[in-house]
Amino acid sequence: MNCPECGATLNGDEVVCPNCLTRLTAVQQVDQTPSATVYEASPGETALLGKKKKAHMSRRTLRAILLAALGVAVVVMGTLIYVTRFRKDGNYYFREGEQAYYHQQYETALAAYLQAAELMPDQPLVQSRIGWCYYHLEQDAAAIPYFRRAVELDPQRSDAYLGLGKAYYYLRQYSESASYLQKAIELDPNLAEAYGYLGTVKFWQEDYETAISLLEQAVTLNPTDADSLEFLGRAYYEADRPEEALQPLRKALEMKPDDPQVQEYLGLTYYALGNYDQASYQFRSLLLRQPDDALLYAYLGQCFYQAGDYDQAVAQFNEALALTRNSPVQRITYPLLGWSYYHLGRYAEAVTLFQEAIFFDPESALAYAGLGWSQAQLGQCDQARMMFQQALALDPELQSAQDGLQACP
Repeated sequence: MNCPECGATLNGDEVVCPNCLTRLTAVQQVDQTPSATVYEASPGETALLGKKKKAHMSRRTLRAILLAALGVAVVVMGTLIYVTRFRKDGNYYFREGEQAYYHQQYETALAAYLQAAELMPDQPLVQSRIGWCYYHLEQDAAAIPYFRRAVELDPQRSDAYLGLGKAYYYLRQYSESASYLQKAIELDPNLAEAYGYLGTVKFWQEDYETAISLLEQAVTLNPTDADSLEFLGRAYYEADRPEEALQPLRKALEMKPDDPQVQEYLGLTYYALGNYDQASYQFRSLLLRQPDDALLYAYLGQCFYQAGDYDQAVAQFNEALALTRNSPVQRITYPLLGWSYYHLGRYAEAVTLFQEAIFFDPESALAYAGLGWSQAQLGQCDQARMMFQQALALDPELQSAQDGLQACP
């Protein structure tokens, strides 16, 4: 038998249809067997049946709505998870770049920063980081546009001005470098590196006193800055202040024991102070690493000459001349080589060497005086007198030329 309302199959003993919840009334059918029973809804229950059916449909609709809402929620959550964890936005690439940058993996960092810049073109820190990557990869010209963009976006970025100053420094465009380094100092008066590089710029521009002032400030802010210590010592030396050059050069050599420039200037400083043993030690040490450096042999020859060891001086000067025909080396070497031969009593050879010295440096008063003395020893006083006069024309205070004129009146 079936439910009269929804047609569901019934067992015959139900009071309510389990499918549509319709209340059933048992009615005995006369034309059927005694055991057959048909259930019919009473008229009064028909209205109630409609209300229950509508309630049943409302529950089904609510269930569908809830399921749809749950689906939407799942989609939204999935999207949020993707965006926050899997989507590679500008910040993602920037973080990747930062990690590589601080591990000094500059090529990897550069690639990440460039991708970040495409997504965040107006972030000054990203532009500055790209500039520094190019700088560390020794691509100074490529770094400049990114540092410029950084200071355009943020005029207070002292690190970008520092980057511009350093990039122009290594491109040997010192005027541009100085202007940007000065700006970096104005923005950050404690930026030791800016003082150091600006002082070095002034050194190369031969403004030694300004260089000293700036480099002293750099060393005050950062006492372990070996480069600033080195150039401070070099600036003192070039400013004829060798006593003050000694300490910063020593400290720089402790920090950079294999730096030939530091050791060379330390040797020159010892030489200027008259400590020829220490000077020759520095030059000999350098020659162990640079055996073909003619200038070092010339410096070593000067040490022996000043110490009165003329045979050793001749040997070192000849070694220098054998290695190069470089004019600066020849200008240093020939006058003192001539004087070494003179002190050894080899006057004719000395004459030839002084003539060579005058050829390479016509302004060498020392060479003219040496030639005059060599000619005087050979009995050529008339010629010697002319050489002494020429020497005094170039250097009126040259004592050896004054003495020569008295020897050949």
